[in-house]
Order: sequence, then C-alpha cells, then structure tokens
Amino acid sequence: MGTNVLGNFITQTRGLGDTRIGGIIRLLSRGGHQHEPATRTALLNVGLSLPTGSIEAKDHILTPMEMRPEVRVPYPMQLGSGTYDLFYGFTYSSVQGAYSRGFGWGVQVINTTRLGENKAGYKLGNKVNATMWGSYLFRKWISSSVRIAYEQVGKVEGMDAQIMAPVQTANPEFLGGQRMDVALGVNLLGLNGFTKDMRLAAEFALPVYQNLNGPQLETDYIFTLGVQYAF
Repeated sequence: MGTNVLGNFITQTRGLGDTRIGGIIRLLSRGGHQHEPATRTALLNVGLSLPTGSIEAKDHILTPMEMRPEVRVPYPMQLGSGTYDLFYGFTYSSVQGAYSRGFGWGVQVINTTRLGENKAGYKLGNKVNATMWGSYLFRKWISSSVRIAYEQVGKVEGMDAQIMAPVQTANPEFLGGQRMDVALGVNLLGLNGFTKDMRLAAEFALPVYQNLNGPQLETDYIFTLGVQYAF
C-alpha cells in the first residue's frame, strides 16, 4: 500500500535433493574394434528417485505490514518431490568413422512418473525429456556437438495448504509446460596433462520455444560445465 519502500529480502533453500538410483541395460552393440567404440548402441535406462529432499523448506519474507514471518517456500524452491519417482527411457547412438576422427549422432527419451501423492497433499507433474544430438570428433582430444532438447512437464496435482504466498510460483496451476532448447558443446579429452580417462565438457543452450502453463519465470539460457572421469 503506497509507494514507500519498506526494505528488501532474499529467499533461498539449501540442502540435499532427491537421490536417484538407476541402471543401464545394453540392448544392442554392433561394430567397433578392440580400441574403437561400437558403431551402433541401444540402451534401456531404468531407475527410481528416492524422496530424500525436503518438501517443507522455509525462509523469511517481508510483508506489506513490515513483518518478517517464516513461511514455506513455493513448489519450485522445494528440494525434492516428496514422492518415489520412476524414470525410464531409451537411448540410441551411432558412430561413423575412425576413433581419431568421425561423426556421431543419437537420440534419447526419458520419462519420469510420480508414484502417488506426497505427505503435503500434492504430486509434481510427470515429465518427458527428449534429446537428439550430433557430434564430430576432430582429433582424439577434441570434439564438438549440437543438440536439440525438448522437455514437457505436467501441472501439479493437488496443493500444499501451507504454500500460500502471493506469487505465481505458489499457484500449482502455473507450473509446468513445454520448452525446446538448441545447444552447442565442446569436449576436451586428455588435454594438458589430463589422463586419457578424464573429460572436460562445456555446453551453452538457448530456448527456441517455450509454452508455459500460466505466468511463470522463463528460461533465458543454460550453461553447463563439467568434468567426467571414467574408471
């Protein structure tokens, strides 16, 4: 009420998220030699997400009455789903050319299904992730990639009676939607003294399509940097 600035506040959550346990079953492996990758590979991805992340996270806010109550933060800020979630999918990849230089491509589809309702009275929407990529190995130590990723997330079913903040993220009807990204990446293997089993990867992605359920925060860009070590 009015135009006087009462102050400012920042809400945040920290802690352990949900724990995923999964496995990969090889359905197909064709081609390749002793020191070269298989030319065609088909994999079945299966697993279970355990609800180890909190769905009761709280933080302080500033109200128009100049009070600072501690409230339960909205759904996207909670650390877990509160449910056992089954994820399953399929991956197919193909490599053409020698190990030192060649072209590769692949597709992957992963579904996440929420098994029941959590103790707060809701369950997050089911999720579908699909991606298609192509890569080119210039030398044994460097490759580049281009990837198209699609994600579809359903609406929250039910509601948490303690999440009542006057923001769009507290409305379960305004969560979920569809998004498509285009990403460019680079991978470095065994560079500058790294062991041959260590890989440095970077990827930059931009959304090219977003269709969200109601008003909510959009994604501007995604930057991923990682180190992978195989043993």
